[in-house]
Amino acid sequence: MKANTGKSRTVDPRFALLILVVVLAGFTIGFLINFPAGSLARRLGALAGEQGVAVEMSGTGRLVPLGLRAEKVLLRPARLNGLVLELDRVELRPDWKELLTGTPAIRITGELWQGKLAAAIAADGRVRLHLDDLRLQQTLPLDLPLAVRGKIAEARFDGRLPLAGDNRGQLQIVAESLELTGLKQLGAQKDRLALGRFELEAETVGGHIRIGNGRLLGTDLQADISGSLQLAPRPETGRLMLEIRFKAGPGLDPALRPILEMAGQPGRDGFRRLRLGGTFARPQIR
Repeated sequence: MKANTGKSRTVDPRFALLILVVVLAGFTIGFLINFPAGSLARRLGALAGEQGVAVEMSGTGRLVPLGLRAEKVLLRPARLNGLVLELDRVELRPDWKELLTGTPAIRITGELWQGKLAAAIAADGRVRLHLDDLRLQQTLPLDLPLAVRGKIAEARFDGRLPLAGDNRGQLQIVAESLELTGLKQLGAQKDRLALGRFELEAETVGGHIRIGNGRLLGTDLQADISGSLQLAPRPETGRLMLEIRFKAGPGLDPALRPILEMAGQPGRDGFRRLRLGGTFARPQIR
């Protein structure tokens, strides 16, 4: 009596590939349907609110295959003399690169001050922000007829928000062609002070911004800045703890030189030194 012999059945590779494709397609469709874009957008608003910034969106709609858009987004920092940051053509999409980490995140692009904004914001509070070629024209938040003009060539922030507790981050800013305008109304012969290029590298630790390297390279004024800023729930009560080394450049208005001389005699390197303390609303020179 012969024993029954059977051949082992093999799976057709094409059938296995088809199953894999169906599973991946189902996963992708399910992810696109259930991705928490709305909740992450609300999280973004909550993070801004924790920093005292109100967020308003208008002209909103969905993006294909997944995302949200807003024709205009208004950011209103609390108690900063009515300052409003207006972002145009803002788009929010899933950050696919963060999928491997298991942390949902959204990527934001838009326009600010005629420049470009790009950010990635994760559900755990990590933020990566890039700003490029922003046109700067802002009145100083003081009771003086002065304004700053120029270009923020690039600004980078990588860290966790809110700026409180143990959260840390890195900040870099490069600004070019800076000018302080409105000086004639204060008695100067020239209306503009050429501040030139500004470079800043800083670390955020909780509510402190620690400046590791700050430099101003202008034809009218040159300066090195170090120290820290302490943020507060009420921005105007934040503290200044800065040390500034500065000297006049060859193009400085002669009418402004007596103001610099009030800081004392220069050192061998030609730089004068002063300390800036007090609050954001009431700075004090020491």
